[in-house]
Amino acid sequence: ELLNVPARYVGAAGDLIIAAVDLLLGGGQPPLRKTIQLGKELKVAMLEWERFVFPLPLEVVGGMQSRALDSGEEDLMHTGYRAAVVSQKPKGFFKKKWTLPVTVLSAIAKGDEEIFWKSPAEFERNKAVAHEKWDLFPQLYRGRRADWKFFVKLGRPADSAGTRHEYLWFEVLELERERVRGVLRSRPEAAKKTKPSEEGWYPLDKLADWRIQTSEGEFTPENAEPLLAKAEIRPEPEPVHSDSPFNEEIGDGAYEGLDDDEDDGEGDDGGEDESAGEPTSEPA
Repeated sequence: ELLNVPARYVGAAGDLIIAAVDLLLGGGQPPLRKTIQLGKELKVAMLEWERFVFPLPLEVVGGMQSRALDSGEEDLMHTGYRAAVVSQKPKGFFKKKWTLPVTVLSAIAKGDEEIFWKSPAEFERNKAVAHEKWDLFPQLYRGRRADWKFFVKLGRPADSAGTRHEYLWFEVLELERERVRGVLRSRPEAAKKTKPSEEGWYPLDKLADWRIQTSEGEFTPENAEPLLAKAEIRPEPEPVHSDSPFNEEIGDGAYEGLDDDEDDGEGDDGGEDESAGEPTSEPA
């Protein structure tokens, strides 16, 4: 939970809690009062709720007064095993105090590109859905309207052996059965040989996600099917998906940002190499 959140950060607070829960579900319980990294610039900590709440005025929302029933008994729905998301470290010199992670909330509120890292479980889920729904993508690309933009997230080599990959967003310029010509819209960090804004042909065997942007909003593999009704009818070329490039099993433990083809991909609490940005004004 987050307490004493300014009104302008309420939406960001919700996103932060969801990211923290995703981390817990994907990687287990992090240590209390230790730094937890949810993104490249997002460092917070988790604290026993009592240690954060007890110093607060009784009457504030989330304070001790609101955690008791009218009868005066403890409200078990708002006590027990709970944690407060707080700043990375306590502040102060003589009497250190844990505070709200305002800097993190501010960064989230600005809507920076793909600000949160995804857990291995969430990354694999997104990857599986992208492959499962891939047939939609070439159909919609063939019938694309003028205001539609298409993006794919592809793994690019992050080491000389080509066993680790950073996942980056490319805007699609041409689409073939097993490859795509695109222009890079992310900022590469670990993929040193991939240059900002580079353009070229890329294989689809490392596809991790896809997006379609329209004047009506952004569509993902999970909600793009209704666009078929709005696509323009064009002569259909040789079937794009008759020999799908996605025959390999989706590996275990691929990370959002980086994966490792040789190990199980288990990471630390937010390794510095994990990075996968999205287009600044492209898919959110």
